[in-house]
Amino acid sequence: MADAELSKLKTLLSPEEIITIDSPNYDSESRTWAIQANKHPAVVVIPKDLETLSKVVSYANTTSLDIGVRCTGIGSASAKDVLISLSAFKSFSFDRSQETITFGAGHNWGEIDQKVEEQAPGYAAVSARCTYVGVGGSILHGGQSWLSSEHGLSSDPQNLLDAQVVKLDGSVLWASKEPDLLWALRGGGGGFGVVVAYKMRVYKYPSSIFCGQIIYPPEALHDIARETAAFASRCSDPKVAMHLYCLDMTAGTYAGKEPKPGLAIFAYDANGPEHGRSKDGFKWALEIPGAVDLTKTSTFREVNQAFDQSKAPFGKINTWAAGVTVPAVNEELILRAWDWYLALLKKDSKLVMGTYVLMEVMQKAVYQSLGFPSLVSAWPHTRNQHNLQLGTGVVPGSPESDALAHKAMAEGPYEIRPGHTGADYFPNFIEDFVDPKKVFGVNWDRLVEVKRKYDPNNKLGDEGKPTCERCNAANVECAGYEQRRQIEPQPSRTDNASTSATPRSAAVPGVSASASPNYTIRHANSFATVYPKFRTDGLPLIALPTNPRSDQRPHARARDILAYQQYLFRTLPLLFPAEHLHFWRDRLCEEAWDIEYIFLTIAALGGVHRAVLMMSTPSKHDTSRGLDTKVIAVQTYTEALQRISELSLKTDDSLDVFVAALVLLAYFEVVFLFGNIPAAIGHTNEAVFYFSRMRFDDPILASFGTAIYSALKNLRAICHIMLPLPNLGTMDSLAERFPALPGLHLLSPSSSHADPGIRSAPLLDLLDFADRHPEVNHLIWDPLAVYERTISPNSITTFRQHFNNWTISNNPFSQFDSQTLGALQVECDWDAIDRLVIPPRPYADAPAHRCVFAAVHSFYMARMYWVLSLSGNGHEDEKCYLGAYHYIYEVMRSVATIINHGQGVNDMGEGYLACETLGVGLLPLMHILGQCCPKPTWLRWIMEQLSGLGQEGLFNGHVLAKSLNALYTFEMSNNLDSSSMLDHFPPPSSRVISVLLPELDGQSYTAFYASPSFRQQGQVDVTLQYVPLGHARWLNVRRGGTTKPNIEMYTEERKHAEPFTRSWLLEQKVSIEWTTWSTQVGFNFDRALRDHISGSCLENAVYEQEVR
Repeated sequence: MADAELSKLKTLLSPEEIITIDSPNYDSESRTWAIQANKHPAVVVIPKDLETLSKVVSYANTTSLDIGVRCTGIGSASAKDVLISLSAFKSFSFDRSQETITFGAGHNWGEIDQKVEEQAPGYAAVSARCTYVGVGGSILHGGQSWLSSEHGLSSDPQNLLDAQVVKLDGSVLWASKEPDLLWALRGGGGGFGVVVAYKMRVYKYPSSIFCGQIIYPPEALHDIARETAAFASRCSDPKVAMHLYCLDMTAGTYAGKEPKPGLAIFAYDANGPEHGRSKDGFKWALEIPGAVDLTKTSTFREVNQAFDQSKAPFGKINTWAAGVTVPAVNEELILRAWDWYLALLKKDSKLVMGTYVLMEVMQKAVYQSLGFPSLVSAWPHTRNQHNLQLGTGVVPGSPESDALAHKAMAEGPYEIRPGHTGADYFPNFIEDFVDPKKVFGVNWDRLVEVKRKYDPNNKLGDEGKPTCERCNAANVECAGYEQRRQIEPQPSRTDNASTSATPRSAAVPGVSASASPNYTIRHANSFATVYPKFRTDGLPLIALPTNPRSDQRPHARARDILAYQQYLFRTLPLLFPAEHLHFWRDRLCEEAWDIEYIFLTIAALGGVHRAVLMMSTPSKHDTSRGLDTKVIAVQTYTEALQRISELSLKTDDSLDVFVAALVLLAYFEVVFLFGNIPAAIGHTNEAVFYFSRMRFDDPILASFGTAIYSALKNLRAICHIMLPLPNLGTMDSLAERFPALPGLHLLSPSSSHADPGIRSAPLLDLLDFADRHPEVNHLIWDPLAVYERTISPNSITTFRQHFNNWTISNNPFSQFDSQTLGALQVECDWDAIDRLVIPPRPYADAPAHRCVFAAVHSFYMARMYWVLSLSGNGHEDEKCYLGAYHYIYEVMRSVATIINHGQGVNDMGEGYLACETLGVGLLPLMHILGQCCPKPTWLRWIMEQLSGLGQEGLFNGHVLAKSLNALYTFEMSNNLDSSSMLDHFPPPSSRVISVLLPELDGQSYTAFYASPSFRQQGQVDVTLQYVPLGHARWLNVRRGGTTKPNIEMYTEERKHAEPFTRSWLLEQKVSIEWTTWSTQVGFNFDRALRDHISGSCLENAVYEQEVR
C-alpha cells in the first residue's frame, strides 16, 4: 500500500523535484545532525513552489506514509517514507517603513544575515548565533540570539509577527488569520502545519562589535569560574554577553580536529572594541593568567560566522543535547559542569568528539521579555536567566558509548545543578528524557488542543501521537499525549476459578502506584504464585478442542489466547525466577490487554514454545499441529515487530514495557526452531540500549529494573558464549555498564511466595555467585581469555576458595553423599585418570535437576583448575590439569545421568528437555570441556552426546561436535611426531586451541585453530603466544547444507605473519561483518526482519530434536 501511495505522490512533482536513494545528492538532502535520528527516507521531495507543496501535503495527509519536513537538517528532521525539503523557498524582502523582513523557510541564518547586511544595512535580525542553523527550526522552537538580551527570543510576539503556513488539508494562509495557530508556532514547534515563510521585525544595530575567543589552559579553570561568576552577577548591559565552553568545541575534536584540552570564552560586546576591553567589558577575562587574546572587531554577520567550525559533526555522530536554563551562574555551577564533562570523557574517551559544555551568560530579557508565565506564546518562558548547553555524542559503532552518552544527558542537568527540575529546559532540544508537559507548563493543555485541531492524524510528529493505538478502538478519551492518559482500572471482581482454567488469574485487583500514575501494578503478594505440574510428555497444558461441535468453535483469535496461556503457565517459569514474576507476569500480562504490541509479543513467544514442544514428540499428528502453530507464531512475531516499529513515542513511563518486549523477542529467537543467532543478539543489544535510558526514581520502577536486569544478564551470557567477540553491545558486563542503578535489589513483592520446592534455586544461586566475580567468570567461559593470562593465579585461587566456601555453606550435594561428586579437593594421577571408564557410569538415584546443577558446579571447578594449569609453575601445572580432568569426568557422569533412560536414574517426573533449555545448558559446557579433555576416547564420547542432544536454544550440538572433530584433526596434524597422541592429548600449554564463530547469516560457522608458538620439552615461553594454524568452515549447516567442513591449513608464512590474538580474530571476515552489523543501535524494523529471515530455518519441516 505504501509503495502505491508513494508512486502516486511522485506524480504530483516533476522529476527534478524528486530525490531518491540513487540520486547523487540524496545524502546531503537527507542528512540529519544526529545520525541516530536519520530514518533514511525512501524519497526526498523539494517542491519548487507553494502550489506543488500544497498538493504534496494535502495528499500525504490522506495516506499511511510517514512524512517529515526539513529546512536545513540541523534539527534532525527525517521520515521513513517522504521527507519534504523547503530548500526551494528562498524569497526575501525588506520593508524599511515597517522595519520588517519577510523570508522563505529554505534559508539558513547565514543567508539571512547576508541579505540583511546587503538590503537593510544598519539593521540586524534576532537570528541564531551560527550561520548554518535553519531559520525554521530555530524560530519555531524559541530562537536565541545575540540580540535576545535586548529584544527577547525570535519566537516572541514582538519579533515573530506572522508566518505563512500550508495546513494539512493543503490550504495556505498567514497564521495571524487564526490566532491559535500563530500562538502555537511561537515556541511550540513545527507540528501544526508546514511553515513556508516568516515575517519578523529587524532592529537598528551597531556594525562594529568586539568579539572573539579568549583561550586558556586547563589549569586556569578555577580562576575562570570565579571571574565568570562575578561578571555574570554584575553585568546588566543588554549589548554584552559571553559564552564559556570547552576548547574542543571550536578548536578540537568537535570541530573535526585533534583534541584540544583547555577552555575558552567567547566575548561579545556590541558597544565596540574600546568598551569590550574596558573593566565594564572583558578586561577581567584578558587578565586571567594564561589567556590568549583572539578577539577582534567584526560586523554582526561576521560574529555569527565565528562558530561555523562547530558544524563539523553534522551527520557524523550519534548525539544528544539539552538547553538547561539556570537562574544564576556561580563558581560551583561551573566547576560541577566541568567535573561532569571530564568525568564523562574519563569513562569513555570515544565521547570526546561530540561532548561539550557551553555556559551562556545572558540578561533577563532573553527569557523574561514577556514575563512569566507567558500566555501569549506557546512556551511560557522561565524565571531563569542563563542557558547551560550540554551535549554528548560519539561516532557510531559502540552501543555502550551510545548508552553512556544518552544516560549522561538524562542525568547531567540534575548532577550539575541540584535544584534542576523537569521544567528547566529551553524548548529547542526536547529529547526523550525531557518531559514536554513540564517544559510547556501552564500552556500544555492549550497546546494539546491546538495540535489535535491542526494535525489530528499526527502526520507532522512532535509530541502529538498517543503510544497506545487502542484508545480509539476502546472508545477511550485520549488527549493525544501519553502523560495525559488516565484510564481508570476496572472494578474489582472476585474470581475463584482454578488458575489452570482461567487466563486472567494474574488480573486480580491490585493497587495503583501513586508515584507512577500511568500504569496499574498488580502486586504478586495479593495471590499465591502458580507452579503448575507439567505434562511429562512435554505437550502444552492447554489446547483447542479436537473436532469441536458447532457450539465449541473457537474464536478467530483463540490461538493467540492459547499462546498467551502457554506464556503464562509454562514459558514464564522457564525463563524467569519467582521473585521476578511481579514484572514478567503481573505487569506485562496486565498491560498486554491494553497494549497491542506487548500482547502480540507474548503470544508469539508462547506460540513458538507450544510449537517446539509439539514438534519434539514422536507423534506425526502432534508434529503436524506443531508446524501449523509455528507458522502462526512467526506471523504473530512479525506483526509484533511491525507494531513496535510504529511507536512514535517511548516515554519513561512505558519504557520498561518496551524493553521487556525486546527481551521477549530475543527469547522468541532463542526458542525459535534451531535458534536464530543474529536476531537474538540483535534484540538483546536493543534491549540493553533502551534499558540504559530507564530511570528508577521510585521503588516500583526499581523492582521492574531488577527483573529486566536479571533477564538481560542471562541473555548477555548466552550471547557472549555464542559469539565471543568484544564491542558488540551485549558482550560487556551489565554490572559495569550500570554500576549504580538506584534502588535495584533482589527482593520483590512475590518473593515471599516462592515455591520451596522450586528446582532451579541452587543453580540460580551458583550462577549469581559466579556473576559477582566478573573477571574470573569471564575466564571460565571465554575461549581466549583463559590463554591470555589477564588475571594472576592468586586471583583464581582466591575465587576458588570463595567458591568452596559457598559450596560448603549451601551443601548442594546432599543427594550425592555416597558418591564422589562435590569433592572440593582432589589428588589424582594419570593412573587414576586412565582407570575412569568410557562411557561414564550414571549416578544412582539422582534427579535430573540436581544433575544439571552438579554439571555446572563441576564445570566451574574444572575450568578453574585448567586456568591454574596454564600459570607456568611446572609440577603444580600437572597437578592442576589432572584435577581439571577429574572434574571434567564428573561433568560427563552428570550428563550421562541426565540423558540416560534407565539404569537407576530417577528423574522424579522432570526429565531434561533440551528444547526448553533457553539459557546456558549442557551443550556449551560439554563443548568447552571437549577442548580440555585428556584423551581421544573422552572427546569422542562428548561429540556423540553433543550430536545426540541436538539443540539447546542458540546452541546447535551438531555444529559443536563438528568443530571438536576438526579440532582433533588440527591437533593430530600439529603433533604428527608424537605417538602418545593415540592415547593422550598434550598438556594444556601445548594444546591446539579453537574459537568457533557463527556467521552473520545465522546458518554458517567458522572455527579458527591455533597452536603455541614455542614448544620445547613441553614448555612454552611465558607469554604463551599462539600462531594461527587454519580454519574450518561449515556452510548452511542449519539448512541441510555442508556436513563436511571446508578446512584450510595455513602456510608457514601465514602462520607466522601475525600471532593469534583477539586483534587478529577481529580482522577476520566473519568478525568484521559482525562488527559492522553491530554499529546500528536502537530498534530498526527492517534490520529486525532481515535478521529474523536470514537466521531462520522456516523451510525445515521437522524439528530434529529427540527428547530424552
